[in-house]
Amino acid sequence: MASKAEQIIDHFTKDANLKGKILQAIKETKGKGATVDQVLAKFNFDAATMAKAREIAKKVKAGHSHHAIAGYHHADANKANRAAAAMSRHQGTVVHILKSK
Repeated sequence: MASKAEQIIDHFTKDANLKGKILQAIKETKGKGATVDQVLAKFNFDAATMAKAREIAKKVKAGHSHHAIAGYHHADANKANRAAAAMSRHQGTVVHILKSK
């Protein structure tokens, strides 16, 4: 059976190359108290994507709701609601995987 990390990654992507990079990043940073920046640096994101990822990570750590984060990043209310709903579904899946034995 796949590890919990693999199950979570499989929920988000079927790209084997990306999955390998994510698993390698986990292996290299697990148990080392890695920061968001250290993990993101393992990928070739442009400066704007890095900045957005950092900003969202800070909001998540601060306890902002999915709706607040999505509303901030999407000016269109319908798009923000769809994004927040998708975030909630993804969170539910990840929580389910983490709680499984």
